[in-house]
This record gives sequence, C-alpha cells and structure tokens, in this order.
Amino acid sequence: MGSADILSMPQVSDSLAGRMAIFELLPLSVQEILGKQKIWILEIFANPSVDVFSDKSNITYDDICQLVIAGGYPDVYKAKSTKHKSIWFESYIKTMLERDLRELSDYKSITRTNRLFQLLALRSATIVNLMDFSRSSDIPPSSLSIYLDAIESLFLIKRIPGYYSNLNNRLTKAPKIYLVDSGLMCHQVDIMSVKNPWEHREWGQVFETFVFNEIRKQLSWLDTSISLYHYRTHQGKEIDLILENKQQEIIAIEIKASQTVTFSMSKNFAQIKADTGNKFKMGLIIYAGNSIEVLGDGIYAIPLSCIV
Repeated sequence: MGSADILSMPQVSDSLAGRMAIFELLPLSVQEILGKQKIWILEIFANPSVDVFSDKSNITYDDICQLVIAGGYPDVYKAKSTKHKSIWFESYIKTMLERDLRELSDYKSITRTNRLFQLLALRSATIVNLMDFSRSSDIPPSSLSIYLDAIESLFLIKRIPGYYSNLNNRLTKAPKIYLVDSGLMCHQVDIMSVKNPWEHREWGQVFETFVFNEIRKQLSWLDTSISLYHYRTHQGKEIDLILENKQQEIIAIEIKASQTVTFSMSKNFAQIKADTGNKFKMGLIIYAGNSIEVLGDGIYAIPLSCIV
C-alpha cells in the first residue's frame, strides 16, 4: 500500500499493541526544504511576545506563491515541469482512490469517491457540512462519514475538531477539514499553471491550507503535545486555528492571504479572549506581507516568513 493508516487496514487483525511505534510521515515542510528549523511554537507559549518573531527569512511573495503551489511531496520537487508535476499528482490520486481505498473497504463507486475528493479540495479550510457534501457528491449522509474516514486514513485529508470550553455552549463542534498538501490542492483546483495564482478564487483557502500544514508539520517535531483546533461560535465568529498546550493555554491564529493587514482583521479575537480569560496567551494573524504589526493588546500580524 502506498500510504495508509495501518490500524485501519482489515488485513491487520492483531492489535500490535506494545510491539510497534506509530509515526505519521507528513510531506516536507518549507524549513526541511530550506535546511533549517525554528521551534517558534514552544517559544511563544513560554514568552508570548512579538520578539519571538524578530528572525524573518528573506522569502518574497513570489517565493511564497511557488512554495504554496509546489507543496511538500519530494517527488514533485524532482519534477522538471508543470506537466510532470501534474502527472505525478494525478497518478498519486488515482492510485490512492482506485486501489488503496479498496484495500481499506469495499467501495463500489469510484466515481462517487473521486467526486467527493474533488469536493474536499474545493472545501479545504472550511467547516465540514455533511448535508452539503452529501448533496454534492451523491453519497448518502449515512455513508458519508465512512468515506471521509477512509480518505483520511489514506492521509489525503485532515480534520481538526472545534475548540470547546466547558464554560461555553455557544461553540460549533463540527470539524474543519484540510487537504494534507497545498500542492495537491493546487492540482485539484487547477492553480498550478495559472500566471497569477493569487487572483484565483480559491487562493485564500489554498494559502490557509499551506499555513495549516506548515504548523502541523512543526508540531510533529516537538517533544511535548500541542493540540490543534478551530474556533467558531453559532453567531459566526471564528478563528482559523487554536493551539492548546497541556496547561490549556491557547494561541489563537488567523490566516490571511493578503499582503496587507487592517485592524478589522483582528475583531474576532475579542470573543475568544472573553471566552478563555487568562488561558489566552496571544493572538496572531499570519499573512503574506513583510512587516510585523501590533493590532491590539497581545494581538499581532506577522509575515509568513517569520514561521517558515
């Protein structure tokens, strides 16, 4: 099998408990590609200050666009042309959905599965709406969760739960969904050959998918556990990502593809600060510009180059 969660394979009848270690091997991060490593996540929990981000790389906006489009699969970096990259992505998806998925479960409709995956690409960086997915993919609601579980077990998507406080019942618990690689998403939504990718209608979601995956990869390097959530109230106030440490302290992160920031971009931090009190350590807006901006008490806008 090319890539799948071993615990979800029906051929593995033994639990293997105590006889194996499980590692999730993610696509390469930008830091791995550039040959460096910044452990900024632990630093901002220990010292929630903008001083942590004083060390910026020299990545330009054009560099960012190319990194987002390429993603992190090693073979894509070896490909010499957009055509060869597209062939690799197409072959990878075909193998996963038409061969490997059948080893996990007996799916009778390849067409439905391919349609669902295309929909997942278009909906990356959004909250899962099962009824919407069901209507668009022609998969009954009763079966949709099974399909999503199977596709996630192939490491093609990642769902993160909604942040929930025991003191607050106004929060959405539905998960948010991301493709595991921005290059894969760019292939699916046809951005790879676009002259100005930032003008594509899905660029904001692609950019968020890229940043999410970079943070997720960096979390896997840590010796301690940091949990990932999203935050959304029933009134529609939302924060893209929440990082929570074992002490239940949180860092709230908004992701913007814009090269500029405005004070209005920080408005939703007020709600989560009120909900979490002294657990709230810092609010960040990660954007595609090149300067660090103070947007409020403990709220900062930082360039993407600060974290990659």
